[in-house]
Amino acid sequence: MKPIRYYVVPREDVEHVTQGTPLPGDFLANWEADRPGVLNKSTQDIFAANSRSERQVWKDFSLFRRVRDPKRADVVVCQNWLELFHANRLDQAVRLLLRHVVLTYPDKISIFSWNHDADSRSLTLFGDLPDNSIILDYNTSKPWPQSLVLPFWNVATGQMDRVGDRPWFAGFNGYVGSVALRQQLRFAIYRQHGYHCSDKRLGEADYLKQLSGFKYALCPRGGGLSSYRFYEAIQCGAVPVLFADDAVLPFPDLDYSKFSIRLPEAATYEFWKIDDVLREADWESLHREVLAVQQQFSLLGVQKAIHARVTEMMA
Repeated sequence: MKPIRYYVVPREDVEHVTQGTPLPGDFLANWEADRPGVLNKSTQDIFAANSRSERQVWKDFSLFRRVRDPKRADVVVCQNWLELFHANRLDQAVRLLLRHVVLTYPDKISIFSWNHDADSRSLTLFGDLPDNSIILDYNTSKPWPQSLVLPFWNVATGQMDRVGDRPWFAGFNGYVGSVALRQQLRFAIYRQHGYHCSDKRLGEADYLKQLSGFKYALCPRGGGLSSYRFYEAIQCGAVPVLFADDAVLPFPDLDYSKFSIRLPEAATYEFWKIDDVLREADWESLHREVLAVQQQFSLLGVQKAIHARVTEMMA
């Protein structure tokens, strides 16, 4: 496949355009500390190797080639900044940045990332983007015409042990807090035979190992519309069971019923409804299909999806 040439909107341009709308306190420094290298000039998250991609088994950076001169680029990439601004209620900064990119590079395909808990549909500014734009959309109830809905891919796939026993029929391990949906689910499955439920915080390696011990991974939505656990479960070879009424899932041509189960959020109140569905399902078949789609839900799958969309727009 012909590589896509991309130009990254420089950090100094972002800071200049959004002058007067500074991020509060040490937010940006703290954000970068958890994601070293992601905002470096030499990388731009999914388009070049960085601290996140090191965690991946499947990737192929030959699909994209960075250029220093925007005139030579097929696309102009502005990633991560929008979520940083919106998370701090700096929508004026979002407006200024979107406007800057669209007006500065009108003849290029503009790529913006939306990987934030807020529904992208609530960001009405996206409705003003021209047709030669792409929103890398990880959280939406109704995609914009420019949206390319993608999976959460940042899972340490290199740590996955895809072979071994699965001692638990089904389970949930994760933060519960005041999230009502998760409180309901924990209450429903607590001490049920074959079910595991815990909100004990684990290190990533231990968490993924435990997730790999479930035949069915229960994935109630969290702060966003969907659940990162849904995608983590796929990489762990567990069949994901999603409780998320409004989330639009990526890859619309996929038949999710072949490798996952989706139940209404209201089912978290009723253990027997959950258990009946899972007991009647063909886990062996679902599990085989989960293994078959793992690569599509990895960084490589995301890269291929973006490459295909851009190539289609350039045709």
